[in-house]
Amino acid sequence: MTLAALTLPTWDTLTEEQAREAVRAIETPRARFVKFERHAQGGEEHRVAVFDVDGVEMVLVPGGRVTLGFDVERLNDTAIEAWARSFREQGHLAQQVLGGPDVNKPPPDEMVSWLKSSMTPLRDVEVRPFLLERASTALNPKTRAKVEGDDDPHFAIATAVANANFRLPTSDEWEHAVSGGTRSIFRWGDHWPYDTDVWDGGAFTAHKEANAFGLFFSADPYQSELVDDPEELRGGDGGCMVCGQIGPMAWASFASAYRYRLKFEDGRDTWFDQTHPRRALSIATEEAWTPRRYVLPSELENAEYAAFKLRDALEDHEELVVAKDDREELLEELPDLDALRAAHPNDDDVQILLSHAYRKLGRFADAERAIGSVLARRRDTRTLVTLAAVHQARGDVDRAVALFDEAAAPEPSPDSAHMLREHGRFAEAAERYQRIHELYPDLGWATVYALYTRAKAHGDTAARDELMGISEGPAIGVDWIEALANDLRAKGPRRAGKKKTAAKKKAATKKKTTKKAATKKKTPVKKKPATPKKRAAAKKKAGATATRGKKTAAGKQSAPTKKKTKRGARSR
Repeated sequence: MTLAALTLPTWDTLTEEQAREAVRAIETPRARFVKFERHAQGGEEHRVAVFDVDGVEMVLVPGGRVTLGFDVERLNDTAIEAWARSFREQGHLAQQVLGGPDVNKPPPDEMVSWLKSSMTPLRDVEVRPFLLERASTALNPKTRAKVEGDDDPHFAIATAVANANFRLPTSDEWEHAVSGGTRSIFRWGDHWPYDTDVWDGGAFTAHKEANAFGLFFSADPYQSELVDDPEELRGGDGGCMVCGQIGPMAWASFASAYRYRLKFEDGRDTWFDQTHPRRALSIATEEAWTPRRYVLPSELENAEYAAFKLRDALEDHEELVVAKDDREELLEELPDLDALRAAHPNDDDVQILLSHAYRKLGRFADAERAIGSVLARRRDTRTLVTLAAVHQARGDVDRAVALFDEAAAPEPSPDSAHMLREHGRFAEAAERYQRIHELYPDLGWATVYALYTRAKAHGDTAARDELMGISEGPAIGVDWIEALANDLRAKGPRRAGKKKTAAKKKAATKKKTTKKAATKKKTPVKKKPATPKKRAAAKKKAGATATRGKKTAAGKQSAPTKKKTKRGARSR
């Protein structure tokens, strides 16, 4: 009996006696055959050979020529319903994560595009039969490896696995094993459980059952599994989609082809806190397995890493141009800008970020050249705003305003409105704020600025009175609105009527807030675990806070803290 008998579909055609002869042929003093079982899921049913290997329960995974990867033809009505519900129920939260589709045009191209980017590609591969641990160490706490002394957690865990004479499965082996031999999207079939919460659970339980190979996989999307690739996790996404509240599409993390490629900014030590090994063993081979080390690329060789390094250095320096006293600190955090510019001349992301870095350092000619190389290839919102910021930093107001307006067209530009107001060009600013207010009447800041600039530009007493009413009523205590109102008061008579004193306003506001808090009904909320991204961000923030504290103690005055916004096309 040869290894060919242990490949699909030959394995399923063997008689009981032939199957027993085949598994006895691969037995070793260490790996002892225990029993046969039958398991079915996702339209597949297989005989499962169970082994005991050094006290670890393992099953035979038949090999052969198999098809793996995401097959768009498997999408059905339940997939489209899951996609639609994610947007109907979660709105902008799902849009931020998934990209904002038009769910009224099935099949949605955006869903296909997003799934393809999140899954392995459709492909045929050759997989040798092997033994695989029935459940990962996340489900077998007694076998959890405790590893210390190595900087990279993947290498540390993989080394512990190798020291016990096992190995981690390859990415192809893991995907084949979790599928149970099916070609469906999930191990249980193509059904998306759109009416069951992926984290809280519900009536749907197929993800908790053994698959057709008799293997158990985590029913918790926060948990992932290791493969031999140190940059890839399988079987979960660390809770990113659940914590991102995208709705039923979070079930995608259970798809057999789903993978999470670790990014440069992901804290590896944090991610591997909830990522677990599932040990594998080769059959009929004595080849030693060597764990792979994770090696950071060079920013000169890898454009994606270069962009990450630039973003990481710039994110704490939000000024249009960094003050001279702080430029040395920024230079220490930045990589070699000129070398990056030469190394990645055609990478738009790198060149745009270089333009921001040069501008913050006051190197305006270099900043314009960097963004100019991108504008030669594309002229869109991000590139126009980047060039506008260069001209704004130079003091060329008219050119910056024109670029901001072009970037926002056909809508009015908030950036140009703010810039014109800051330079005392109130009539032009008022025209833009008024249009923004008319388009989006619920935007409170647009309403306030429209009133303020109309009063400043045209002496509009009605606008002035309305702004005074806002500052003395619903906006009591809002510093920037009170500052605008005080500026108008200094230019004209006070409003008629009795004005509350600051003490009375403060007391009234406190009373109102206390009453509201007392009457508000508190609803207990089931708290989701923090994702690796959130824990890494909190850890980074804590470290940054400690560093700033040390600088302040040494006598350096701390700058006012600004609320950070999501970096994107409009970050300057």
